Amino acid sequence: MITNDLCLIYPPLSVHEFPHMALPLLKGFVKKNGYNKIVIKDFNVEIMGDIIDSRLDRIEAYFAQNGIKITIAEIRKNIDLAKNVLLDTNKQGKDEWAFMIINTYLKIAGSDISEVCFSPACFDDIKQNFYRKTKGEYEDTITKAIERDLVQYLTNNPAGVVGITIPFGSQIYYALIMGRLIKRNFPNIKVIMGGAQVSMFWRILTEHKPFHEAFDALVYGNGELAILGYLDHVTQSKDIRDVPNLIYINIYGKVCKNDEKNIGHIRELPIPDFSDLPLEKYAYPKLPYMMTRGCYWGKCAFCSYRETKGYMARDVDNIISDIEEMKSKYKRRLFHFIDDAIHPNLINKVAERLINQNMNIKYETYLRFDRLFDEKMCIHLSKSGLRSALFGLESANSRILKLMNKGIHLDDVRFVLKNMKSANVKPVLSCLIGFPTETREEAMESVNFLLDNKQQYDQAFLVHYGLISDMYLDKEYYGLKSIDFDNPIRYDDSGYLALGYKYQTSRGMTVEEAFDVIDYGRKALGIKQFKDSFFS
Repeated sequence: MITNDLCLIYPPLSVHEFPHMALPLLKGFVKKNGYNKIVIKDFNVEIMGDIIDSRLDRIEAYFAQNGIKITIAEIRKNIDLAKNVLLDTNKQGKDEWAFMIINTYLKIAGSDISEVCFSPACFDDIKQNFYRKTKGEYEDTITKAIERDLVQYLTNNPAGVVGITIPFGSQIYYALIMGRLIKRNFPNIKVIMGGAQVSMFWRILTEHKPFHEAFDALVYGNGELAILGYLDHVTQSKDIRDVPNLIYINIYGKVCKNDEKNIGHIRELPIPDFSDLPLEKYAYPKLPYMMTRGCYWGKCAFCSYRETKGYMARDVDNIISDIEEMKSKYKRRLFHFIDDAIHPNLINKVAERLINQNMNIKYETYLRFDRLFDEKMCIHLSKSGLRSALFGLESANSRILKLMNKGIHLDDVRFVLKNMKSANVKPVLSCLIGFPTETREEAMESVNFLLDNKQQYDQAFLVHYGLISDMYLDKEYYGLKSIDFDNPIRYDDSGYLALGYKYQTSRGMTVEEAFDVIDYGRKALGIKQFKDSFFS
């Protein structure tokens, strides 16, 4: 007996710092459009939380090596105390201590995560391991947890359609395992998968026939109208060819890709619905929110969606009312605005309202190095609750910045960093090393810029460039050759499992040379890099 029209699943393995936005937003939209029996299940937070908790002995040993004695019981007590500080509006003076406690513990306990999970070096590894699991030749902690919990959950919470989102590369394998497990145990359930990884790699997922056991359909691009149309197809027998953004295999074995269609405006999306999620189990008592969709710049060469026509922003009144409702309903004062890049004018207007209405929240977000962030605006943002902002520096070399089409200059970077830092906002910088044609000397300019300006930012990440955009359409301009679209690979074994197309360059550094710069830069900057950690 079906009790839910739709079950939305967030699969392992991903960070569990706070809930992912995709499924709560999707639930809100589908409910608004007539389907009320919807449930969200975050298997990742359950599994990741258990893994971290089982590895607290690493923290005990780490501190012992540094001459500090602390027991596992004391570690758990400190983490609980830190969470309580971040929940209590009267203890905001201790916020930074609480963030430091949780973040440090996550880094240590979350290191060498590959010891307990499947960590593929390339997409072919996923294919081979998917087959080996069929034969019962491979098991890991995550797969065991999935097999233990998934069938029981769907037995107790049966649904007509199961939707699985795959935002990160580290979730691809486990999402496929879950899909196949569902199809084998509940043949009447329809399984549909979407998310960033599906949008990028749907051709591989459809061309490799063993994967067909794991899904009935895939969604590319935005999923709201696709999941709504698919529910109409399943429950009302509407023509599958009319479902937008859908990819499926027809009765003749042909891969079909329907036309793309998206919502008219972001204001059509209701407030995200987090009511199904065990909010107490996330590492931080923090909620995500999205003011905009798309990027107001939308021209960076390395980005997987280079275009500005899809950029849209909510009305300020709606933003403020949403934040008020979320704060009241879920008893949270910490927010993470997950927009790709909020325009300075919009976030300044939001800040004005947050101050005037005495909202008393703290938030983090993603911003561009825009000269509109002058000293006055940065002070204003800080007063409204902005504590940290991630900026994509990407490079400190003018030729590479121009090649990337970043639209920024180093004078802009210094200007914004100075203003943010003086306003007591913590800037976090992301820097790409190994962009096609980049030389060692050019990459070292980025490292030296970070060294010279170390007092102006709080944290920096050095990561290897990965090819996921349409840069391959202009191979000669970017010095690309021998691109392999069939077997995306993982370049970096630290942090997120990010897969990109394997390529060679006609000029510039090799991958190995780029990693020499990355390793040097991390050491020179004092970046403590825990191997294969989601929290470095």
